[in-house]
Amino acid sequence: MKAPGRARLRKVVDRALWGGLFLLIALVFSRSIQVQFTLPKLLVLRTFAPFIFLLWLARFRAGEVKPLPRSVLIALGALAGWWILTTAFAVDLPTALNGAHGRYNGLVNQLLLVLLFIVVATTAASRSDVETFVALLVTAMVPVSIYAAFQSVGLDALTWPNPRPASTLGHPVPLAAMLSLVTPFALAFCLAEKTGWKRWMWAAVLTLFVLVVASTLSRGPWVGLAVASVIVLAGAIRVRALEPKRTWMYAAAAAGAILVVLTVARLERTTQAVNLFTVRVRQLAHLETDPSVMNRFIYFEAALRMLRDHPLTGVGFESYGLLYPRYRPVEGDAVPGDDTNDGAQRLSADGGDQRTGRTRAVSAADGFDPLVSRAEYAAIGFRATRWTDCPGCAHRRRVHRCDCRVSRAGPFRLAGDRAVGVFLAAGGGRRRILHSTG
Repeated sequence: MKAPGRARLRKVVDRALWGGLFLLIALVFSRSIQVQFTLPKLLVLRTFAPFIFLLWLARFRAGEVKPLPRSVLIALGALAGWWILTTAFAVDLPTALNGAHGRYNGLVNQLLLVLLFIVVATTAASRSDVETFVALLVTAMVPVSIYAAFQSVGLDALTWPNPRPASTLGHPVPLAAMLSLVTPFALAFCLAEKTGWKRWMWAAVLTLFVLVVASTLSRGPWVGLAVASVIVLAGAIRVRALEPKRTWMYAAAAAGAILVVLTVARLERTTQAVNLFTVRVRQLAHLETDPSVMNRFIYFEAALRMLRDHPLTGVGFESYGLLYPRYRPVEGDAVPGDDTNDGAQRLSADGGDQRTGRTRAVSAADGFDPLVSRAEYAAIGFRATRWTDCPGCAHRRRVHRCDCRVSRAGPFRLAGDRAVGVFLAAGGGRRRILHSTG
């Protein structure tokens, strides 16, 4: 095959790999395992990443790779080097390397994402290639949003514990955050597209994204989306890509589409969704009465106390949940428990430059599902499980972890009769039943 033919082949394979990665990470989940969303998506990421890197090496040999700007290279090297250095001083090294059970945002995954960033940033691409890459990312969120729209109006055949739509991502906040990242691109495509039917297509996608973001009731992503949209609109006005007459026409069409969706949905669920949205907006004027906001200040204070004890290197990736019981205030009605560290800033992770989302104590019923295939657990290095005393807990309650301690996530809060935890054993896929003594 001649050089131009090989170049075209590499481009086709590149689009197929990135499109498959975006789509599968957005859609894949399994209801047969305990970690229904994160673990299958992690498996997809670690399956596709080596092939993407091999393709990058082929492009490097063909001279299709451009160097990173020196400033970006220095900043990236300093960041990765600092992560590696501070991880050596983490309070729990396996957790810092692999991440907490159910999250897996440890050093290994962070460095993998840095590698993918380098691949994208150094791949020589035309304007058309960049637009195609972004369009693949936006398109991957369309089926996710369609499913979330059905959930929000009560047309989901599956039953989920969270009343807010979470689609195939498992939680409404990450769903809203991801949509808030891609919605400004959909807006830009809608404004810049010259072909009539494509412009209407992007307008429909934009309407769908905005509708789903609103239905998640996640106020942080609302703010981010509003700011990003203002930036895109300001840029469109500056380059005169925004035509007021046509913009009002598309806005009217979007409003009509929303009214149609609300009309065809079940009346009871639609009314409930609208009421929840209204209440959520009103709470913005009275945040002091919202526990989900006020609890965060308790998490921030605990993180600051950790930072004072570990001022330079921090406590390590995903280790906030391990130390929270020691640093939280005295137990009280206003103090969130050990299993609700939702939205806490991981100021302590490596000296103050990271955030954490949900870190939750794993209860006896939340152990590894014995039906999980060994191949899935091999993707993150799980081995045998055992019980051990928690070094970060002042009360020295029992916690769960595997031999590599990936899943250590805080103290157990056992309910009722101290339920039996069933975990995947090390050899031959055997099941082992472990009983807690309190």
